[in-house]
Amino acid sequence: MLQTIASTFGQIILYLIIIPSVLGAGLVFANRSSKRQVVTYFGFSAQIIAGWFGIVIHEASHLLMALLFGHHITSFRLVRSPNRNDPSDNSLGYVNHTWNQHNFYQKVGNVFIGIAPIIGNTIAIYFITKWLLPSSLTSWQTLITDHDFISPTQITPTYGFWGFIIWILVVINICLGGFDLSPADLKNSSLGLISLLVLLVLVTVIASLFGWNTSLVTLIQSIMVPFITAMLFALLIAVVTTLVLRIIGHFR
Repeated sequence: MLQTIASTFGQIILYLIIIPSVLGAGLVFANRSSKRQVVTYFGFSAQIIAGWFGIVIHEASHLLMALLFGHHITSFRLVRSPNRNDPSDNSLGYVNHTWNQHNFYQKVGNVFIGIAPIIGNTIAIYFITKWLLPSSLTSWQTLITDHDFISPTQITPTYGFWGFIIWILVVINICLGGFDLSPADLKNSSLGLISLLVLLVLVTVIASLFGWNTSLVTLIQSIMVPFITAMLFALLIAVVTTLVLRIIGHFR
């Protein structure tokens, strides 16, 4: 029984925490690198212009997740321009919220509120791609699941050339403004991490006792594998964006 519980818990942690955390760290690193290059090459305000859509999704994700977990919103701005005269002011948006520290559900929510921009922007890229360039998403999913390449000539935009241009501009905007988790975001997530782990242990033990462990792992995989695939796709775009900016900087 203990071996079953340990094995089930390990698989749950792998799909819910470890893999998303590694990919999320990659997205954060790529986003920070891209923003730093944009500011260096094009000026401070360029990060807001070039990443406006991503910034809005970033803060909206915090906001919606906080509401979902019953937190009280005290104030928020989906996008703002920092005060250039204040060196400590580097916030491009914010969501201030309070919660009941004795409420287990709200404490667990802190984990998801902190990482909400990773979730929100990944979902945004997925659906925008599914709308404007669905064949590329199909190609990527085939590559990940079947390790089979699809010819680039088979990747055709839904709305022709201009649809492809719009897709490029939107996903780059999201990658430039959306995935950078601030120290406050990471700190907020850490506040609920212990509560989340306790919850996962309890769920694992109960599922194992009743023989539901295989069904539980299968359910989690059915949800997380498509999301992880989408995260990999977003990471690919973020890395390519960073490399393109480096090339631009090289020729400036």
